[in-house]
Amino acid sequence: MNSTEKELITAVFKFKKYLCTSYDIGVPNCYTSHDNEADIFFIRKSGLCDEIEIKVSRSDLLADKNKRVHFRESEPSEWYWKKEGLKFAPYTKPKHEALCDGDMMANYFWYAIKEGIGDISDIPKFAGLISVCDKGFITILKTPDKLHRNKLSDAEKYQIARKCSYRFWRAEYGVSF
Repeated sequence: MNSTEKELITAVFKFKKYLCTSYDIGVPNCYTSHDNEADIFFIRKSGLCDEIEIKVSRSDLLADKNKRVHFRESEPSEWYWKKEGLKFAPYTKPKHEALCDGDMMANYFWYAIKEGIGDISDIPKFAGLISVCDKGFITILKTPDKLHRNKLSDAEKYQIARKCSYRFWRAEYGVSF
């Protein structure tokens, strides 16, 4: 099996029962904000949620620590300063810091990696780690810490389900929204 991102997403979703038995909704490639696409986003029946970041190469895994996201405290109109024709993003911080500070939706954050490209020492202490072998079976190497206790609101759950619905109609019937 060639371990592309899509194949790893499929493997993790097939074995989600080993991660958490109470997932209610699972959405691949889901935007949880305008600047954060979760490779897999699971919503638990409790309203807590898990983000799973898929990595198929070591360089991609190691580069992830440099990813930045916008603060959720500010308004989109404030996210960029314009000066002499250039855009600056003053309200950003490293994604790992934003996760730890509770600025993002995810209550739990995982990495799912192709077997052999990394180990526990390559991920942040708060993250869980799933290894996917060439046959598609998963091994949980580390469970994640709880980042915060905030549950998704009904409006946030609806927004995720709505995005998933739009993707289905586009893919199956070519309907644009």
